[in-house]
Amino acid sequence: MIELARFRHAQPAHMLVAALRGEGIAALVRDEQGEVVLYLQDAARFDEARGLVELFQRNPLDPRFAGAAWQASAPARPRSSGGISDGPDQPPLFS
Repeated sequence: MIELARFRHAQPAHMLVAALRGEGIAALVRDEQGEVVLYLQDAARFDEARGLVELFQRNPLDPRFAGAAWQASAPARPRSSGGISDGPDQPPLFS
């Protein structure tokens, strides 16, 4: 893994991760000693990922970042049955 950026708060890091994932770039966020660190998982995509990080740092309100965050926060799809009944005999996930 390669460190791409550090943030004081988690929210911008998660917005950037959503944008990276939207571009098919594997990234993750970790909390390390009071900072939020963004890591790239695929070194072959470093230049592309770094370009997005730099764009985000210049303009975090760019629509591509808000759009990616919006997509990442979309409601989950219903569970796929995969041959198993999701009928009324299944207990609720939350009560």
